[in-house]
Amino acid sequence: VGVYQELDAAPGQVWLFGARFRCSNVLDRPAVLRARFFDAQGKALSATATLRANPDIHEAGHWTEDTFLVRVPVGAVRLRAEVLNNVDGRIVVDDVFLAPIVEGETGALLVERAAAADFQGLAVWAKSPLERAFPDDLPGEAIEEIRMSAAGNDAEPFQLLLRSSEPMDGIQVKVVPPRGADGTVLDAVEVGVVGYVRINYPSAYIRDFVTPYWRTKLPHGRIGSDGWAGWWADPILPGDRLDLAADETRAVWLEIAVPAHTPAGVYEGRVDLVRDKRVLRSLPLRFQVYDFTLPETPTMKATYVPRFNEREMFGRETTEAEKQEAIWRYMARHKISPEMIRPQPRLYYDENGEPRLDFTEFDKAAERYFNELKFPSTWSPRDLFYLFGWGHPPREKNRRETLSGRTALRGSGPQPPAAGIQAEVSVGASPVLGAHEGEGMGRPGGHLHLGRAA
Repeated sequence: VGVYQELDAAPGQVWLFGARFRCSNVLDRPAVLRARFFDAQGKALSATATLRANPDIHEAGHWTEDTFLVRVPVGAVRLRAEVLNNVDGRIVVDDVFLAPIVEGETGALLVERAAAADFQGLAVWAKSPLERAFPDDLPGEAIEEIRMSAAGNDAEPFQLLLRSSEPMDGIQVKVVPPRGADGTVLDAVEVGVVGYVRINYPSAYIRDFVTPYWRTKLPHGRIGSDGWAGWWADPILPGDRLDLAADETRAVWLEIAVPAHTPAGVYEGRVDLVRDKRVLRSLPLRFQVYDFTLPETPTMKATYVPRFNEREMFGRETTEAEKQEAIWRYMARHKISPEMIRPQPRLYYDENGEPRLDFTEFDKAAERYFNELKFPSTWSPRDLFYLFGWGHPPREKNRRETLSGRTALRGSGPQPPAAGIQAEVSVGASPVLGAHEGEGMGRPGGHLHLGRAA
C-alpha cells in the first residue's frame, strides 16, 4: 500500500472513489485504488473493491480520470481508501477523491396534459421486440395495422404497447389467425403480457453465500451494467388479458410460428383489443411468408444460459429433468442453444484409484440435444471445465490426497506442481468440445483422457 485514509462507514453506504492517473511499462491490469472494510474489532472483512489500470487507456502522457462505486458491506464500521504502488512499471496518481453518494430512485413520470390531446384515451403503438418496454414509455406513432414476416420453420414476435390516461381493467387481446389465399391458416399463435420486475441495483454478478435467500442483499462494489434501479420488463406471462393502470405503459407480446414448407404469400388476420364486450381497437394483421424454409439444425449459433436449477423459478412440483426438458423444448423452438448438456459426464475412481469418466447418461442427453432437438452447439462439460481451474492448474479444492505429483495440461506450457491429474484434450469436429468420441451421437471428433501424471 502506498498511502491510505480511513473513515467511519455504515453498512449500505455508497461512496464514489476515483483519481486521475497515467501509466507506462505496466504489465497486465494492476490494481491502483482499493477499498477495504473493517469491523468494530478492527478485523478486515473479506469484501474489497478495486480499480485497475488499463495500459491501453491510461497510457503515458495522457491523464485519465476513472471512478468506481464502493458499497459498504454488512458488518463494516470503517472504510479504508488505499492507493497501491506494488506494480511493475510506473503509475502516476493525482487528484484522488472519495465522496459519499446519496442514491436517487426513479419514480413515476409526470406528464403535463393541459394541452396534450395525444395523451388522452387509449394509445396503441409498436416497439421492436429487441427493445424493452418501460412503464414510463410515452406513446409513439400510432399504428394502423400489424405487419410481420418469416420463413418456413421459423417464428416471429411482435410487441404491441398500450397506454391509457385512465385505468382500464380487463382488456383482452383477441387474435384472428392469419389466413392465406389458398385457405392455409397460421394458427400457431401465442399471446403473452410482458411483466415488470423490480431492480434495486444494477449489480451484474454479486456473490452472497451468507445472507439467507429470503433477505434483501446489500450489493457492493462497482456497478456492473449500464442499467438503473426501477421496474424492468422481463417475463412474458402467458395469457391474453391485462389491466392498464392510468399513465402506465404495458406491452403485449404476439408470436406466430410458421411450419416448414408453408406456401409463400401474404396471410391476413386481425388483432382486436376488447373490453366489456366492446372493441376498443381493431388492427389488421398482415403476415408475409417467404418462399423458403429454414434448415432443421440452425446454421447460426446462438447460446443462452438458462438457470433451471433454481426451484423457486419453475415450481417445486417438477423434477430437474422435467425442468430441463421444458426449457430445452422452448429454446429449440426459438433456435437458441442452452449452454451445456446435462447430466454431466460422471468422474469416478476405479478399484485401482485411476480416474474414469462415465458418459452413459451424458450420451443419452446428447442424443436428444443434437439429433432430436437439433441444437447446433454446446459448451464443454462444466464439471470438467472447472476441474482444471478455468484454464489454470487445478484448484486446491479439486485435488485428491491420493494423487500426487505434477499436473500437466498438454499444449498449455509448463505448469507448477499441483494435483496428480494429467489431461489431454483433443478437439476435432465434435461440437462436444473436450468430451469423448460419442459413438452414440454419430459425431466423430473430440475426446478427453484423464490419467496419472508421470
